[in-house]
Amino acid sequence: MINPLFATIGSFFLLVSALGCGSESVSTQVRTMEVTVLFPADEQKYNEMITGEQDFKRAAELPFVKKKVVVPYSTDVIRASADAAAKEMPTEGGPTIIYLKIEKGTAYVLLNIDRDGWAGVSFSRARCHPVVERTLLQFKAIERVVWDEAPGDQRRHNNTGAANVRPASPVRVAGLWDRFLCAPPLLAAHVADLCRSE
Repeated sequence: MINPLFATIGSFFLLVSALGCGSESVSTQVRTMEVTVLFPADEQKYNEMITGEQDFKRAAELPFVKKKVVVPYSTDVIRASADAAAKEMPTEGGPTIIYLKIEKGTAYVLLNIDRDGWAGVSFSRARCHPVVERTLLQFKAIERVVWDEAPGDQRRHNNTGAANVRPASPVRVAGLWDRFLCAPPLLAAHVADLCRSE
């Protein structure tokens, strides 16, 4: 005679396996959306103007075209578009948006490469900033872009977006050295004064 408990357990497993065979597998797909970024029409010329001629302003004035990019779904289309634009210009440090705040038609933006500098970061910023800026300016809510934190938020965030324990000194702000390495001696003396005041 078959043990009733054994028969019940066996029936349960048979039922579960039969139901499992006909079921759909759980989807592992990530929900996505499409955003529009503005990208240099002639990327080669754009890059040559930045790295060869080192004329950042003329490079930023070159024609840009719209490009559709698929990104993970987000309710913040502006930030998703800005981040996608930054990623279209790959660099050593990412780049990614670490700060974005829109106030009264002004987008205040920082990339991780604006805070974490390295030798030559100015070239990476010169490649990324115009792409992100043009992408942001396509939105009606944005009239201008400022590459800094919003007034009142100044130096409150580090490169991860978390609050700093103490504000960064003017000399420690990444990218500042790029500006002063080629600066005239009077400007270098001003930086030295700033260092002494800390």
